[in-house]
Amino acid sequence: MRLNKINNISILENCFGCGVCSSACPHDVIKIIENKKGFYTPLIVDKNKCVNCGICLSVCSFYSNIECNNSNYESYASWSNNSEIRHNASSGGIAYELALSAIKNGYKFCGVKYNINTHRAEHYICSTEEKLKFSLGSKYIPSYTESAFKQINFKDKYIVFGTPCQIASLRLWLQKKKKENNFILVDFFCHGVPSLKMWDKYIIENDIKENKKIVDIKWRDKKTGWHDSWRIVATDNENQEIYRSKEVNDDLFYKYFLGHYALSNCCIESCKFKQNNSMADIRIGDLWGDEYKNEEKGVSGLICYTENGQKLISSLNNTLLIIHSNEIVTQGQMKNNAKKPRGYKLVDFLLKIKPLKLSNILTIKEYIILCIDLPKIIINKLKRILL
Repeated sequence: MRLNKINNISILENCFGCGVCSSACPHDVIKIIENKKGFYTPLIVDKNKCVNCGICLSVCSFYSNIECNNSNYESYASWSNNSEIRHNASSGGIAYELALSAIKNGYKFCGVKYNINTHRAEHYICSTEEKLKFSLGSKYIPSYTESAFKQINFKDKYIVFGTPCQIASLRLWLQKKKKENNFILVDFFCHGVPSLKMWDKYIIENDIKENKKIVDIKWRDKKTGWHDSWRIVATDNENQEIYRSKEVNDDLFYKYFLGHYALSNCCIESCKFKQNNSMADIRIGDLWGDEYKNEEKGVSGLICYTENGQKLISSLNNTLLIIHSNEIVTQGQMKNNAKKPRGYKLVDFLLKIKPLKLSNILTIKEYIILCIDLPKIIINKLKRILL
């Protein structure tokens, strides 16, 4: 008896974890789970029901050869004229204004909020301004998409925000369904996503996870200005601070995240979406660089790649848009994938240890000393001795 060739996502050893394959599967046999490294990954839960149709692979931006947009219509500096929105956003609040304009034009919003009960970022769908505000601010951990993407009704219109790999896979699915015109896809300049195991350890070590007073968490806070906004802040239901992290160079989360010690291996080795490599209609992000180095209220970079995106931008009525060259708008953004640092594998191993505070083998602070700071000190001392 001749066995059928495997033609499903089980042939992949790892992937971006975008979750689109689960929603696209016509037999509903794929589930998105959190793996032992702290990243989302697909799992075929009933191999007997899988017919090897290959649809899951055809909508996978990790597996597929994709052609990204490498030219753009216009590049802008932008920000919301609503001072409250601009203050609460990570940069200039352009994501909120794009979503709000789309909702007013009959679209549903699909984006990310933080679930304080599970301490996870998750995609959700809404169609009101009140619920849209849950999406304000960046979430620097992987987002769970499966539930929201499965709620998409292709008879409706949606604006969807996500990481470049999530949006690329969604684009492939929409092309297959011939429903691209019903969607506006927005991605962002992505640094990469860190392990949820690292986030779990961080919130345990800082007494965030079990604190019942905390109702919201922000990864960026502008209390001391936009350029100095790299602080994690947890607040109660009266918006009073329960927790505020240290400066970016001293905060343990950002040492891991910005130092690439806990990024997904796919973010480091397999990302296809740096600079203008995008399958979205619009790409957004902080507009770092010299042009706005003295602006502390927050400025968003905005790049339009399609006519669909340009129509939405033209509908904005509460936003300042300033045309700039693409070079100015992308200044300060990563041009290439992150490099795997020394100690990456050791950090990966240590993060798998069950995160029980006080009884753990190492605290997250000791991970930093062992895996990051100590090797640097030793190397620098050896250099001085040898030179």
